[in-house]
Amino acid sequence: MLNPEAPYLMKMVKLRFKHEADDAAGALALAKHFKVICLPGDVYEVPGQALTLLDTLHLSYTLLETEGFDLKVDVGIGPNWRAAHP
Repeated sequence: MLNPEAPYLMKMVKLRFKHEADDAAGALALAKHFKVICLPGDVYEVPGQALTLLDTLHLSYTLLETEGFDLKVDVGIGPNWRAAHP
């Protein structure tokens, strides 16, 4: 059973770059070091540790969402899994 109050081992973040030039440089830098999920609207989902890299490179981004990694696993199992495993 997943515990929503438990600390997460890994946080995933969704972000969008503020400038087109930052988007090009940031997407390349992220792809070299992390698994990147590209979403519609130039939104990227990456491990939270990736923010340190972007900050080091002085790339401007907007943090859209932060979520725990186990939520991704839950979604990947299927929409009825949570109901079957309270």
